Amino acid sequence: MKLIKMLILSAFFALNLSALTEGVEYQTLAKPLNVPKNSVVKVFSYDCPHCYKFDRTITRKLMSKLDGVKFIPYHLSTKGKLGETTSKIFAALISIDEANG
Repeated sequence: MKLIKMLILSAFFALNLSALTEGVEYQTLAKPLNVPKNSVVKVFSYDCPHCYKFDRTITRKLMSKLDGVKFIPYHLSTKGKLGETTSKIFAALISIDEANG
């Protein structure tokens, strides 16, 4: 039974690998982000339930396995009623965190 589940999952992922199309599911940036080498930038919004689930399940596990990689969170100020306000609060918290080491 476990083998059958794995085969079905493998087939599902194999079929969806070629499904990503530039301009539809993702965009290539004309100008690359100015971030340090060996860093991961996570774009998120506090108003996004998908971002919350991703953060709870993926981000912590991923960052615990990447030694020497700097994690840079980037909050979207355009999402949600309080997007701009939460972005300012988040920026202040990052500044305080960096000052404290």
